Amino acid sequence: MKTWDLIGIEEQDLKKENINESELEFLRARVNSYEELLNKRARLLKDHDLSDGPQREEQIRQLILFHYSFLKRPILVLKNEIFVGNSTKITEAAKLALENR
Repeated sequence: MKTWDLIGIEEQDLKKENINESELEFLRARVNSYEELLNKRARLLKDHDLSDGPQREEQIRQLILFHYSFLKRPILVLKNEIFVGNSTKITEAAKLALENR
């Protein structure tokens, strides 16, 4: 990702400026669930028990708003596309989208 052409792309340092509710809702509207935005490797996650019931999505939402480490990163929003995470499949798709913008 360090070699990607990010000119004209707004970057947000989540360590300095945590995601706010409207930004999170913007992302959530473009994926299937808050769970897709959850960083399941977050060390703080072991301190929180997530239910398996209908409250799970709201619990995840609150965790992401509470601390940046619960948000899967990186996230690239490009036009109407969103790329979440750093799997090979996602990063290759994001790189291609950036090259074709």
